[in-house]
Amino acid sequence: MQITNIRDRLDQLAELDKRREAILKSLEERRLLTEELQNKIQSAETLSVLEDIYLPFRPKRRTRATAAKEKGLEPLAQILFAQEEKDPPARHCPSSIRKNPSPPSRRPWPAPGHYRRMDQ
Repeated sequence: MQITNIRDRLDQLAELDKRREAILKSLEERRLLTEELQNKIQSAETLSVLEDIYLPFRPKRRTRATAAKEKGLEPLAQILFAQEEKDPPARHCPSSIRKNPSPPSRRPWPAPGHYRRMDQ
């Protein structure tokens, strides 16, 4: 019983060290690591405490909305949401998008009889 507990705790500590190193590497690459933060991370005794420390520094997911904001489409979205009819929305598009609109991709439906039956 005690050997099992020791083995399980050893596995937990190995996982904690592995995660600690990944977090330190991530923060260092993004130049967010301070000496105080490093000390907090090094002194974390459980995985949940470690994740709580890292939470405010965790990189945010890249969504379609973030990509659109980076392309300068946020003013256009605000106009569309406000439904202002006096101001044409295309005027607020970045010039690169206004000049070269990409056509929507359309895939034709497969011809009838294109699908194979599963029992063949």
